[in-house]
Amino acid sequence: FNNLGYTEIEFKNYELARTYAIEARDIAKKIGDDYQIGRSYDVEGITYFESKNYQEAVIKFKEALKIFSKLKVPEKKGITKRVLMLNKIIN
Repeated sequence: FNNLGYTEIEFKNYELARTYAIEARDIAKKIGDDYQIGRSYDVEGITYFESKNYQEAVIKFKEALKIFSKLKVPEKKGITKRVLMLNKIIN
C-alpha cells in the first residue's frame, strides 16, 4: 500500500495517498514491520507537505524519523532533511 501511496502522490491524489498510507500502517503494525510503518508516515508527511499543511507534515516526518533512526536505514537522511526544511518554514 505504501508504494500505491507514493504513486498517488505523483498524480497529486493526496487524500487517496493518505488512505493507502494508513492502510499500510495498519497492516504493518499487525505484522510488526517497523520499516513499513516508517514509510507510511513518510507518505503521509509528503501528502501534508504538498497540501501545504506543514505542521502536520512535520509531525508525520518526525514519526518516520524516529522509526528510521531506530532501524538505522538510509531513509533517515532524507527524512532528517525534510524535518529541518519544514522547521525553517514553520518558524
